[in-house]
Amino acid sequence: MKKVRRILLVTLAVTAGLLTTARLAADEPKKDPAGPAKKAEGAAAAPRFTIQDTNCVIDNKTGLMWARNASLTGTNALDWAEAIAFCKNLDYGGHKDWRLPHIREFWDLIDTRYARLVIPNTAGTDQMKENDPFRGVQTIAGGRRYYWATTTTAGEPAGPWLITMFDGTIAQCSETNTGWVWPVRSSK
Repeated sequence: MKKVRRILLVTLAVTAGLLTTARLAADEPKKDPAGPAKKAEGAAAAPRFTIQDTNCVIDNKTGLMWARNASLTGTNALDWAEAIAFCKNLDYGGHKDWRLPHIREFWDLIDTRYARLVIPNTAGTDQMKENDPFRGVQTIAGGRRYYWATTTTAGEPAGPWLITMFDGTIAQCSETNTGWVWPVRSSK
């Protein structure tokens, strides 16, 4: 079967006031330029995610800690200012330093080998299923569901970015639109 290469062209703000166009593509997992790591005979591969407790998941690839519940606001989508305030005031999983993720942190979370839910499972070997490792991930129900990122676009019209876990689509919109909140923090 011929692999379909999915490419997403996105304008990324690399530094304050400087814009560039980056090509985010994936049809295979990222490979280490030094070659594959040698694992000990009989040793199991490290899992992609570690469920720290019932509320938090550590991404072993990035060192970020994600709220295990990707729908902490319930059925309420928030505007961008509300989403930022929600994370700032969140006391969850024994931590109080939650924030909205940067768009690149979301991009590192997803795996574009999958469709209709672009997140890998706990082991990192297959597509995520509910509770493996996350729960309540918004994908699609009457239209794509987008998560807010802290990333903004410079210029006209300026506005924050969102990403959907349905297929990894990234969009830019007005701060007054509504989106979902998926808090993140450093696990260090």
